[in-house]
Amino acid sequence: AEMVARIGDLRYIVWEAPLKAQQVHLLRAFGPQVNLGNVPPSDVIALEATRRGLRGDTLRLAVKASLQREEERAASDAAALPALVLRINPPAAG
Repeated sequence: AEMVARIGDLRYIVWEAPLKAQQVHLLRAFGPQVNLGNVPPSDVIALEATRRGLRGDTLRLAVKASLQREEERAASDAAALPALVLRINPPAAG
């Protein structure tokens, strides 16, 4: 945990995870966008299904990520609404 805190941006890290248990652990710890390497070619489709939450052990993670994206999108839309209203209905000149 301390090492991860020092790194900061995990987009620049590739974790070696040749075993399914390692892959699931890293997906749970860092989310579906974690960079995984040394994955056997025969496991790639199963890994992608796991990453997208199409398997029982990560379905909850996928639903949580989807809800977070919806909340962020709604907050972004709500923040843009006042600016849109001001452009359509500019205040009357005094």
